Amino acid sequence: MTPILKIPGVGPALAKALHEHGLKSAEDVKGKTPDELAKIPSIGANRSKRIIAAADLLLSHVVDAIAEPVKSVRDESITESSALKIAEAARVAAEKRAAKAEAKAAKSAKKADALAVACAKAKEKAKRKANKHKKKAKKAIAKEKLREKEILAIKSEKKKKKGKKR
Repeated sequence: MTPILKIPGVGPALAKALHEHGLKSAEDVKGKTPDELAKIPSIGANRSKRIIAAADLLLSHVVDAIAEPVKSVRDESITESSALKIAEAARVAAEKRAAKAEAKAAKSAKKADALAVACAKAKEKAKRKANKHKKKAKKAIAKEKLREKEILAIKSEKKKKKGKKR
């Protein structure tokens, strides 16, 4: 099945609308008539014809790409051994793609681990810094409270002296 987003002219919003109406692949779109597609909101008669034509063209290219190796084999007349060679070549190509995908996944996993470690270090550093600022703030508060007591003590002494003078 060919994904609907591969059809030229079909973006995410239109793909969603088509999907909501049961069209999940380019083959599904190709099987519809322009009138059937035109019933879907945001698709008019002209647009439905363009979408069907684009799906048809896309699918014909896909079929041509698949049929190309078979044509070359037909020229030699298909034998069991040539069919096995084709299948073996396809298997080897699939294994190479799978190996690349696995390598890419392993690389991504390493990056994710490295990012997790870096994130943990940054979090710890931020925590230490916050604690340091918290300690400074506590010292500053204690210092201000001490000044406040001294000022209040001085004021109360002045009041006592004024009271004695009278």
